[in-house]
Parts: sequence; structure tokens; C-alpha cells
Amino acid sequence: MVQRREAATRVPRNTAWHPDEAFVSEKLIGRSMRFPHAARPAYAASLQPLPPRLMHERLNINSSQLQIRDTDSFDAKPVLIVTGTSDRDHSRADDGKISDWLGENGAAVDYWYLADLGIEGNGHMMMLEDNSDEIAGLIAGWLENVPSPT
Repeated sequence: MVQRREAATRVPRNTAWHPDEAFVSEKLIGRSMRFPHAARPAYAASLQPLPPRLMHERLNINSSQLQIRDTDSFDAKPVLIVTGTSDRDHSRADDGKISDWLGENGAAVDYWYLADLGIEGNGHMMMLEDNSDEIAGLIAGWLENVPSPT
């Protein structure tokens, strides 16, 4: 049996938080089979400190996460959700539920689970992985087919 180790992260209340090595390795890179691991130190060094408010919202501390009460602006809004097979925080099921919710609330949603397109091994930082050009090309193709706003 494989146990999943969670990265323990303490979020400061009043000062910026800087991602540590555990966060970079376990959350941002995670199980990716496509991240150039030799570039990990440079990537980690490039990360900027995050304001506490942003971290509190992301972690939903004290119910501070974004809450959408008015979905009128979603009407026919084009949305693309792209999920890699090795992103520990974005499973096919979870991102599929987000896609369904957006569609139920009027958005014109396309949901791509990369494995369905024959692309395996991408994690959370797919824009930095060895096949990022391929994924960017697919997204650019999708953007070219988005109708212009009237």
C-alpha cells in the first residue's frame, strides 16, 4: 500500500509566504513524469513570495475563498479546463465537476483530460514540462475557434 504524504504548510498571517522545497516538490511538481527535474532548483528559486491574503483564500481559511453568487456573466462565456493525469490536486473527477457546474450555470465549457487526447504524465505545472509546446498548440487551436464577442 502506498501512502500519500501531504506537504505540511504553515501560512503566516501578516507576512508574505515563500514556497519551500517540500511545497515545490510535492505540490507544484508532484507526480509529474514530464517536469525537467534538473531544472527544479532554478524553478524553486524563481518563485516569488505570496501575499498572506492570497494564500488564505487559496486554502479557504476562515471561508475566505472566492464565492460566486451571481452566475449571469457566465452566459455563453467560453471556458477551457485542461487537466493533466499526474496533477495531485486536480483529478479528472474534481475538474469534471467544475466543468459540469460551469456548464450548468451557462458557460460554454470544454473539458480536456489530457489522457483522452493521448497525452500522459503532466502535472500541475504543465506549462513548464517537456511537452508544453504540444499543449500550448492545442490551447491555441481552441482559442482560434472561440467565437468573437459580439
